Amino acid sequence: NLGILLIPLIVLLLSADIVVLNEKIYPRLFEKYDIYSAVNASQETINNQAINLLYYLQNQEPLQPILLNAKEVRHMADVQKLVARGNQLWILLALVFVVILMMIKEKKQVFLYGGMLLLVLLGVIVLNSFSTLFYTMHKVLFTNDLWLLNPATDNLINMYPEAVFKAIAMKIGLVSGILAAASIAIGLYKSARKEKEEWQK
Repeated sequence: NLGILLIPLIVLLLSADIVVLNEKIYPRLFEKYDIYSAVNASQETINNQAINLLYYLQNQEPLQPILLNAKEVRHMADVQKLVARGNQLWILLALVFVVILMMIKEKKQVFLYGGMLLLVLLGVIVLNSFSTLFYTMHKVLFTNDLWLLNPATDNLINMYPEAVFKAIAMKIGLVSGILAAASIAIGLYKSARKEKEEWQK
């Protein structure tokens, strides 16, 4: 069933949107991973640049390259396009999923097996090296090498080192796991309710 396959994709895209665009998590991550010491700027300037980047990715305000050079600005333009495509894909998949639900009777199986498939997928991701996945993701998503940044010259990689991305990925995984559990619970509830109705007959 296509609906089962769509649940992991929809949930992962939604979870990434919820976590990545949440400006409240970044000051805590910057503090935890000593970003304020790694970047030659004040804490306020770093936070302002981070917030501006989030608004820029959502196309809510123009990019203000306070700490970024020309290469980093071009890379962020690529990231902005990627975020826009991700949002468009999420909306499209969600619409297709709703149509599928309207067309089928066994909705419980979609939620149950879709949630289970997502948990399996999360398990596979956890078992793999984050560094390898991170590198592969960049190779697949970007058609240029602008994402290959140098800590000696590029502030972007100092603000968002791999450790920060790994922490963000873990948060995305946690949100996805919660939504997967909710999907399974919906499937089990619908199944139990149907069995109860059949027993009462």
